[in-house]
Amino acid sequence: MNIVYVTLVDISKPTGPGTNELESILALNQSAQENVKLFFLLASKTNRSEISSSNFYSFNVNEKVYKGMSLLIWQIQYLRSFISIYHNLGKNRKDVLVILRPDSTGRLSLIPIWLYFRGVKFGFRHFQGQIKKSKNVKNWYRNTVLKWGLNGAKCIDCSQKEGADQLILLGYQNVHVVGNAVNLKRFHLMDRPSTKAKYGFKKDSFIIGYIGGVPLNRGADLLIKSAPQIINKIPDVHFVIVGDSKYRDSTHLYKMQKLAKKMNVERYFTFTGTIPFDEVLPYFNCLNIGVALVSSQEVKEKGNSSQKIYQYLATGSSIIIPKNTHEDLVEEGVAVQIIPESIREFIEAVVILYHENIDREIVREVALKYSVEDRAKKQLSIWKNALKNNNGL
Repeated sequence: MNIVYVTLVDISKPTGPGTNELESILALNQSAQENVKLFFLLASKTNRSEISSSNFYSFNVNEKVYKGMSLLIWQIQYLRSFISIYHNLGKNRKDVLVILRPDSTGRLSLIPIWLYFRGVKFGFRHFQGQIKKSKNVKNWYRNTVLKWGLNGAKCIDCSQKEGADQLILLGYQNVHVVGNAVNLKRFHLMDRPSTKAKYGFKKDSFIIGYIGGVPLNRGADLLIKSAPQIINKIPDVHFVIVGDSKYRDSTHLYKMQKLAKKMNVERYFTFTGTIPFDEVLPYFNCLNIGVALVSSQEVKEKGNSSQKIYQYLATGSSIIIPKNTHEDLVEEGVAVQIIPESIREFIEAVVILYHENIDREIVREVALKYSVEDRAKKQLSIWKNALKNNNGL
């Protein structure tokens, strides 16, 4: 039984989805049983020591940006590279399941069509694609290719229930919800006061923060805009934002620093920008509250299953999340829901969590239910069943 996992997420990136994907790949590789052979086809070569194993391959594709037919040219390049590597594996197609993790560029879109006509079983992992209205040729082409893939898939894993529900309403079967998870060995508790002191914060300061990519899309703007009122309510407060991304013709970091200066709160903020993933853990341990927000529209369309939610919890931080998400964590008492665009509700949530001062050990206990190992075992079980059943699940 052979499973070929294909992803274009760049796992060499220090923060953001690349590191989340790295955790998933390592857990899958470690969880594979004797009767399952895993192969990984990645976006590009990386110098990470964890993936030096012989079952890892990388695409051989010219990443030059073309004009006009750029997407189709990219798709053809990736298809050719995939076919070459697939043939090199020399596996019987009846004993192979190819799992594709799509990305927003659509570069893998021709691969499931080729697999379908070759009679090779395939599925999708972490599927978040939305079937958009065909207002133009681009959307029509995207939808046509997407539907070809979905119709032939033996299994489709979504990280959010909302995405799975949409696919089920459209008539697709074999849809599963496999949420995000956390590497509990990597994300562990450190002594908070001494860690704060080591990184230049007051030992008794109350730190609220965000850690991850695209911070302005994930609650950092709300954090800055609400800071003046929070400072009045919690005098020993400090704010930390770790991470950065491109922002139109600028960067998130520049925009955040500019906004903090405009609000006259820059001295209460620490902006680190992008830092190596191995240096992130101490900052997680400094946080009393972690911010894990997405817009109300995104909640409605996709839900909210950010991996940072579980990383916050694993390192003992209570969290602020969007309304209508993670009711289980609210019931556990480790999260407060807000309307993601409401400054008033954000401030109220901060005050609630400040006064509750939940014990860190209790918060981490909740995170133990969401380990990457358990998630990998669930994922592999779904894939094995899909491969065994010629007619789908």
